[in-house]
Amino acid sequence: MIRPMNFVKRAIRFLAPGQGAENPDVATMRAEALQQFSDLERRIEYLERYSADIARDVQSLETSALPNLAQYTADIARDLQELEASARPMFSRLDAAPYTSTPPAEFTSSRSGTEGFDYVGFESVFRGPEELVRKRQEVYAPFFVGRTSVLDVGCGRGEFLELMRDRDVPVTGVDLNSAMVALCRAKGFANIHEADAVAWLDQSVGEAFDAIFSAQFIEHVPFESLVRFVARSYRRLASGGVFIAETVNPQSIDAFKTFYVDPSHVRPLFPEVMAFLCRSVGFGEVRVFYPNGGGFDEANPSSQNEYAIVASK
Repeated sequence: MIRPMNFVKRAIRFLAPGQGAENPDVATMRAEALQQFSDLERRIEYLERYSADIARDVQSLETSALPNLAQYTADIARDLQELEASARPMFSRLDAAPYTSTPPAEFTSSRSGTEGFDYVGFESVFRGPEELVRKRQEVYAPFFVGRTSVLDVGCGRGEFLELMRDRDVPVTGVDLNSAMVALCRAKGFANIHEADAVAWLDQSVGEAFDAIFSAQFIEHVPFESLVRFVARSYRRLASGGVFIAETVNPQSIDAFKTFYVDPSHVRPLFPEVMAFLCRSVGFGEVRVFYPNGGGFDEANPSSQNEYAIVASK
C-alpha cells in the first residue's frame, strides 16, 4: 500500500524539468502540475503533524484521565444523590396537603347551605382535631402563669380556654361565630361573648386584662380592623400585660401555599409587619415566637408554618 506522501514525492520527482528543450505548452502544464503537487505535499505534512499531535493527546488521555474517569463518574453520581436528597423536602413542601385531618368518609356538615357556612365542621377537617390544636397551644402556657384575667379573642372551639381552665387561670372568650360560642358554652364556659372582637373591646367595661391571646385570628381581619384591634388591645391591657397573636407564617412555602384554603382568610401577615404595628400603638418589647420550632431562637423561620407576635406593655 503506497502512502499518500510517498506518491506525492514520486510525482514531484517525475514532474521535475528535464535537461533538454521542451514544448512550451508541455512545460506550462508540467509547472502547474508541479505546483499543485507541491501544495498537496505541504497539506499532507500539516495533516501528519496534526495527526501526531492528536495521537499524543489520546495517549496522554489514556494514561492520565481515563483511569480517573470511573472515580469522576462516581463523584458525579454521589453529588446528584445529595442534591436530590436536599431538594426532596422542598418538593414535599410544594405538595403540602390543604388539610390537617383526613376527611372522614362519613363526614357531613352540621348545617345546610341555606343556614350559612359550617365553620365548626370546616375547622374539624382543615385545622385538625381539638386534641391536636390544644396540644400545640400548650407551648403558650408559660406566658400565662400567674395571670388573673386573660382574654381569648376568636376563641373558636375553646382549646385555649380549656388550657387556661386546667391551670386555674380566669379566662374570657369572644367570638363572632354563634356556633363556636355555643360549643364553648356547652363545654361549661360561661364568660363567652358572641361579638366582633374590636367592637367588644370598645364597648365592654370592666377591669383591664393582664393578657390577651388570639390564635389564627388576625389573618381573618381586614387591615383597618386589625390596626384597631391591636390598638384597643394595648389600651385594655394592664401595665406589664402581654399581647400574643398567633397567625400563619407566610415565610413558609407550604403554609403560604395553603393559606387561601380557608375562604375567610383576608391576607397573610409577615412578622415584620405585625412587629411594626405593635410598636406603633405603644408596645415596648415586641418579639417573634415560633411555637412549633425554636421559640424566640428559631434559626430557620421559613421552616415554621406559624409564628406568634409577643408584645409586652
